Amino acid sequence: MQSQLPLYPEQASNFAPQVDGLMLFITLICLFFGVVITAAIVIFFFKFHRKQPNAVGVPILGDMRLETAWMVIPLLLAMAMFGWGAVVYVDYRHAPQDTLDIYVIGKQWMWKAQQPSGLREINELHVPVGRNVRLIMASEDVIHDFFVPAFRVKMDVVPAITTRCGSAPPSPAVIISSARSIAARITP
Repeated sequence: MQSQLPLYPEQASNFAPQVDGLMLFITLICLFFGVVITAAIVIFFFKFHRKQPNAVGVPILGDMRLETAWMVIPLLLAMAMFGWGAVVYVDYRHAPQDTLDIYVIGKQWMWKAQQPSGLREINELHVPVGRNVRLIMASEDVIHDFFVPAFRVKMDVVPAITTRCGSAPPSPAVIISSARSIAARITP
């Protein structure tokens, strides 16, 4: 399923739409406040500039309502972003019981994946469409970055620590890899 936004890669997991929605919300809030603040700076620059070189400004006392508003509104927006992000994160970290466990090992310059059926792959991962998948990841040598953009998954795989993440691919997709990511191909 293609993302509604052309900036994002194809959605190849069950939680990708929630991640895209959250990122769109955060981006729109940042753009809104960036435009409003920039416009205010430009308008106030021309409106309140010194008319004469020796002019001194009039002292202005603060308005408690304005100060409260510019503390409460950003706090509420930040808490909304945090709450939404926490819900998406918990949904992402919680894998259902009926998962296909795939063991993934990161080692120097490669990823090795093994499924319970015995299928072993290097730098490629084939998972069934619509089946819940849990990746159980470990590193043999250094910290590795597991990154599949279409899954909206980015995990650090650290030596001596087992890392888990789950997903249910809703449709066939091909995920192009980069040097730091696993190349995943979702097959029906």
